[in-house]
Amino acid sequence: MLEGGSTGGLLLNPIDGIARLPPARNPAPPWSRRAREVAAATHGGSNVSPPVVAPVVVDPNAPRDVYLGSDCFENARAHWFLFVPSQIHPSIGKVIQVTGNPWVGFGFQVKLNYCSQSQALAGVHSETPGQPQYRITQMVRLGSTAPSNVLDDYVPNPLSGPQLRDFPVDKLEGAAYDLGLPYRDPNAILPDPSDLVWRSKAPHPQIERCQGWVKRVVERWVELGLLNGEAIEALENGRSFGV
Repeated sequence: MLEGGSTGGLLLNPIDGIARLPPARNPAPPWSRRAREVAAATHGGSNVSPPVVAPVVVDPNAPRDVYLGSDCFENARAHWFLFVPSQIHPSIGKVIQVTGNPWVGFGFQVKLNYCSQSQALAGVHSETPGQPQYRITQMVRLGSTAPSNVLDDYVPNPLSGPQLRDFPVDKLEGAAYDLGLPYRDPNAILPDPSDLVWRSKAPHPQIERCQGWVKRVVERWVELGLLNGEAIEALENGRSFGV
């Protein structure tokens, strides 16, 4: 036995004479024995079990909803994207979009495990250099598509961040990918970001951006029978400018 009633890394309890580990400095994981012992002591020594959460029953034949998402900024054009919720967590799903801007170019992107309720600003898309980062996100339901048109190649997890890829894996993504990136007239001259025409609500006559691309994607989905015609009308409810 060491001085002070210590046996190595153990502490000797002066009441019962039993050597025990010293108190931990960091909280124990909820699944550990130490956490269960602390919980039992907190509740008067009773063995309290966590509530049982019923598993989510997923119908593989259920139609899949499709939404228009708008990241809306103050005094600037909104960024549009397409959102397909997961069946397990409706607020978590995948985003189909183009990222970038006309100055650096655009790229096709699928963002998996995206949380539609999150207001985190990390990775916010911006089509205009120096665009303010404050935003709100709006969702407009476009309709539903057959489950065979959607492939979920991820596990929805609210505690994990998004995952990215730049290639399609299902019919919805494939149709969007095949349309190519936003169009730009070969003779178009990139305007100054402060140009009034560029920053107005109206689309630029020679340079397509994310909003025009999303409209073309939805029109293509309707042509292919992946969505019904009401989806095109629903696009009119999407906010295109400001918050």
